[in-house]
Amino acid sequence: MQAWSVVAAFSVVAPVVFQGRLAMGMWPWFPGTLGLGLGGLVQAVSAYPMAFPVYAAFILTWSLTEALAALFLVAGDRLALSTNRRQVQEVAHRHADLCHLSKAVAALLENQLTVMTVGMLLTPALSTVMAVKGTFDVFCATSIPFLLPFYIMCRAGERLEDASRSMSQAAYTCFSNSLDPHRASDDTREHRVLLVMMTRAARQTSMEVFRGTVRYNLHTCHEAFKSWYSMLQYLLNAPDGS
Repeated sequence: MQAWSVVAAFSVVAPVVFQGRLAMGMWPWFPGTLGLGLGGLVQAVSAYPMAFPVYAAFILTWSLTEALAALFLVAGDRLALSTNRRQVQEVAHRHADLCHLSKAVAALLENQLTVMTVGMLLTPALSTVMAVKGTFDVFCATSIPFLLPFYIMCRAGERLEDASRSMSQAAYTCFSNSLDPHRASDDTREHRVLLVMMTRAARQTSMEVFRGTVRYNLHTCHEAFKSWYSMLQYLLNAPDGS
């Protein structure tokens, strides 16, 4: 996994840094035809063979995130419909297992997701600079849409956070139902379990990158798109030759 991260990072950065037709100086790469030829060779050797693994890693990460969100929603529905302590304890065990599983999946995919995040944000940013400076080619046309999978991942991360938080509302609903005078049970142990679940569900589960400093959700997506748009506005309004 660590080796895959290093190779993927190189394959994302190399096609950009070694692009021979950038309007900007890209030291220490070679100018002219030599630089263009070597850049194309590096792309053919490093970037193109990694296209399928990167796509497969994206699909795997997105699928696991959506699956975890669905499991949290199912557990919440079962908890809201629980009518006795045994059912509540069963859901509590499932919720604990889900929390451990989510943490393990997030730790397993953090490095790969960090590499993909760099590629999904850095590559469109550099392509935007190239396009504004008058160098729009196939590389730009195929890399600017990288923002779409970034949005898809942020949307999946938002669903996971909402689903994990829904357990708190489900626990509160179950607690309210336990106070119904038509229910014979008034088990304080059941109430303790529900309180623990509400407390744990308050700490939402999320997909994190960059050592836990960035969470994949719609707020992160909004901030990234806002920064990209601000950069685009600056480039368009900058005086010629800047």
